[in-house]
Amino acid sequence: MDFVVYGPDSFTALEVKRSRQVHAGDLQGLKAFRADYPEARVALLHLGQEPLRIDGILCSRCPSTDQGASSQI
Repeated sequence: MDFVVYGPDSFTALEVKRSRQVHAGDLQGLKAFRADYPEARVALLHLGQEPLRIDGILCSRCPSTDQGASSQI
């Protein structure tokens, strides 16, 4: 899991994948988090075309800002 957003009105775990496909193994961290914190919402963001729901976990499209150029740091 990459991020946990926690506040008075929100408790959400997010996993971000730079992939167009979501695999069952990509959800293991979120599933473990959900087992420990059932009150939290969990979601995975990916570069695919369609939103999915796998084992009750929302897997939502996250548009890429990469336009083919290499990263500059």
